[in-house]
Formats: sequence, structure tokens, C-alpha cells
Amino acid sequence: MGIGFVAIVSFLMVTSYVRSKEYPDLSINVSLRDKVQDYTIDHGAVFIKFSPEKKYRIFEISNLDVGGPTLQDIITVGDLVVKRSDSDTLTITHDGKEYLYIIKGLK
Repeated sequence: MGIGFVAIVSFLMVTSYVRSKEYPDLSINVSLRDKVQDYTIDHGAVFIKFSPEKKYRIFEISNLDVGGPTLQDIITVGDLVVKRSDSDTLTITHDGKEYLYIIKGLK
């Protein structure tokens, strides 16, 4: 039983490492104006694919409209994501409405 637990934990750690290399954290210097091609939500993090070469992980994010929907609640394929370089603000256009989010801890 102990070996199975170790194997599962090891598999999860390797999977997490591989995903972190494929989907780096969104950084402060990144500029975006792209549509979502695909996304995955895992443990609160949103992994967004804009193109085969452009993929990012967004983890700590807050809606500027207190009580508004979380990114995890609204993100869908085809949404427009806009972020200016040197900004911590993300604008998501979803179903014709804009939502503003602050990304915490950008580096």
C-alpha cells in the first residue's frame, strides 16, 4: 500500500512539473490580446492556451467587481484576453461583456 501511495504522489509531482514548464506563470512583462483556444482549470489555477506556442498559467486573480464572477466561472473558448505589458490587470471579454481582474503576485 505504501508503494502505491508513493507512486501516486510521484506521478502527481511529475505531472505538475511538466505542466509548469508547458504553461509558465503569466508575468508582468507579458502583453496579450488573444482569444482563448483551450483552457483547463485545476486546483484553482487556470491554464490557458492561446496558440500552440503561447500558453500561460494564472493562479491568484481577483475580480475588480466585488462579488463578480471568478475567472474560473466565466472563461470559455473564444473569450478575448487583454493584458498590457507592465500591468497587473487582465480584461476578459466574455459573451460581449468585459470583466476586469487583478493578477496578484506578478513578477
